[in-house]
Amino acid sequence: MFSFKENIRFNGELVTDKSSIPVFQVLIERAKYDYESDIKFTAHVLPEKIRDLDALISEDTEKFQLVGSPNEVSVVADASWSRHQEGKLTGTINSVSFREELLTAKPKKQTVVVHFSPTNIALSEIWMPVRHWTGEVKAFDDGDRREPFSISTEIGNAKFSLSYEFEDAHIKDVDTSVSIPIPTLIIEVSCENCSKDISEIIKECNNVLRPIEEIISFLGRRQTRWYEIKVLSEDFGGERPVHEARRVRRAFSSPEPMDSLVSPAKFEVESVNALICDYRESPYKEAIRYTINFLNSKWQKEFIETEITMSFTAFETLINGISEYDGSLYIVDDDVFKSFRGRLQKAVKKICNDDDFDRDVRCGFYSKLGELQLAPIVKRAIVIIESTDIGFRDLFSDISSLEEWLRSAYSRRSALIHTGKIKNFKQAIIDANKIHAITERLVYGLIGCKKEWLAPFAYRYAEH
Repeated sequence: MFSFKENIRFNGELVTDKSSIPVFQVLIERAKYDYESDIKFTAHVLPEKIRDLDALISEDTEKFQLVGSPNEVSVVADASWSRHQEGKLTGTINSVSFREELLTAKPKKQTVVVHFSPTNIALSEIWMPVRHWTGEVKAFDDGDRREPFSISTEIGNAKFSLSYEFEDAHIKDVDTSVSIPIPTLIIEVSCENCSKDISEIIKECNNVLRPIEEIISFLGRRQTRWYEIKVLSEDFGGERPVHEARRVRRAFSSPEPMDSLVSPAKFEVESVNALICDYRESPYKEAIRYTINFLNSKWQKEFIETEITMSFTAFETLINGISEYDGSLYIVDDDVFKSFRGRLQKAVKKICNDDDFDRDVRCGFYSKLGELQLAPIVKRAIVIIESTDIGFRDLFSDISSLEEWLRSAYSRRSALIHTGKIKNFKQAIIDANKIHAITERLVYGLIGCKKEWLAPFAYRYAEH
């Protein structure tokens, strides 16, 4: 496996909220395209500053910044130390910024290039890309180009596709070129949103990218996050015609799923954008966001106990989120239930006194009364499933009622939660898979996905 390194060396300062210390021979090491690997650093302090470093660390200052200007390029790294000994400090970098500075004037043109962790939703614009001797990346046979997906953002229009970076490599006495596929979003910042403050642009990008990451993660069935943002500024009155700033961070992802949810080749150019827009405006956005995280956790290699818990948690997160917005989460509102609960509590107290139960037993009954306000989840789920027309019959071959099956599945799940035991592992796996599939289909419908986009084997894991 190839690993292309990027090493940054400089002398500078270690900066905290309270003080700063000169550091030298700072080395920041990162694997350029390995978004999950730690970004590591080593830094040294002069002998006469060791006590200052010890004092700083003794203040429980775990996080700080490493600041320097190698080759007149400003570098700011948000770091956490893991070890220090005799003036040598080592640790990890959370994010590192290059040339993230204030420009002399507002630029007339700005472009933001964002690199993401892997996803099958990003498609290449060209077939079999190769790097020509001119440095250009072209199709091997100069064939037709695929239009990238268009996405509208708050700061400008964007294009999403699979791009390629090329690196020179020397393999067994042969010089060659290695291509690295990278899901990429290119945002053409609108004139009114251009800014001379690069940090503000990147900060705004974080907000812009969040719903994009979440929809791409859902469609791809794996967590997808940005790991590099570049900001290209032109016509700002500086000495250079183009100012390039970038921020790199360690991102996280999840394993590739067994089967794809959708076939992105069936999408239209505007399909992804339509989903993101619907998601941004959805009254259930928060519930969907958390549900996606639980849904995607299924594809990680975990214990069956974890898979059951995550599948049911995804289901409940979505159903409860929808119910809370629609006003069906509770049987009665708080004011009515407060009075009702008070009367119940008096009745429980009388029964406990009549039957000579001690105080601990009475308090135990009291603690369960609050659960009576919550409407039964199975009833609420059936109403939501029927109203969204997601279809579920293909997931079951031998049930007469989805409501009855859900009650049985919840009974088996409750036995696991309260006893820690699984009586039938095969049935437990079936329950987890079907609950997961129903929940995923609900999200699929809520954000406006089309049935014809589904991949051929999207739900074979839940059909048995």
